[in-house]
Amino acid sequence: MIDKKTKEILKNVDGVIAISSTTKNDILQFYDFPENKIRVIPLAQNQITDSSKKEIDLKSHKLEKNGYLLFVGQISIRKNILNLLKAFSLSGLPNDLKLLLAGMEGRGIEKIKEAVLESGLQEQVELLNYIPDETLPSLYENSSGFVFPTYYEGFGIPILEAMINRTPVMIGNIGATPETAGGFGTEVSPFSVNEKSEGLKQLLETPKEQIESAFNYASKFNWQNNATETQKFYEKTLNRAE
Repeated sequence: MIDKKTKEILKNVDGVIAISSTTKNDILQFYDFPENKIRVIPLAQNQITDSSKKEIDLKSHKLEKNGYLLFVGQISIRKNILNLLKAFSLSGLPNDLKLLLAGMEGRGIEKIKEAVLESGLQEQVELLNYIPDETLPSLYENSSGFVFPTYYEGFGIPILEAMINRTPVMIGNIGATPETAGGFGTEVSPFSVNEKSEGLKQLLETPKEQIESAFNYASKFNWQNNATETQKFYEKTLNRAE
């Protein structure tokens, strides 16, 4: 989709940093901008030092270790939460396995809460609106898997956060999420409830070797590399503009 404001801005810039190859391709497809002026510089996972980490109180949230699937992000219909709830309901997973939606409430939150009630999932679905950064690693580590089957993302930092905490991931197969996951996630169609339902079961069977490979892959994404590459691109762009 072409955004008029973005189109006008691009007429007056000397270079563009794209956070993924998918984003770069979107720019090339929808805007008349030279490819040689675009540089792909991926984002990174937010590393929390061991000294800063805090264990989350699972019991206060009615959770058990490895007893829940986790979504981290804005809790909104834009993130495909309604279809995720349908898939979770149809999956046939054990009744004591919960789904934790962690993040700020967004557009359509009332519809989401209604869907939880209508599906009879009020005992299995928990909403956690505020997560301090220092407790996020614990939230990932104690989950059975991370679910992120969103309609479209330009990158998807939570995917890397899950991987760096050795948590298997299920993602949507369009947008930049497959690129971000590097082939180490269970990929499903965001539009197919049945496919997501099967994907949830596959997620729980992710081999340990794949989880470890995903950890090693995610470890390469850090903000120091991002800053270094950004500085190089700034310098190159400024020299070219002189």
